[in-house]
Amino acid sequence: MKENICTIIGMSGGFFAALLGGWDSALTTLVIFMSIDFATGLIAASMGKSKHSKTGRLSSRAE
Repeated sequence: MKENICTIIGMSGGFFAALLGGWDSALTTLVIFMSIDFATGLIAASMGKSKHSKTGRLSSRAE
């Protein structure tokens, strides 16, 4: 089941990359920085230092 889901995601990602003109170094750089931003946000929130919730912890609702 997991392999089927990964295959579908990979095929749709490849389709959209081909549709939009391919995958170049600028897009790779953007994805890397977005991943770093997401990971550091999770780390900050898990340590209780997030400014986007009252408790500073992970929350599905930012207040």
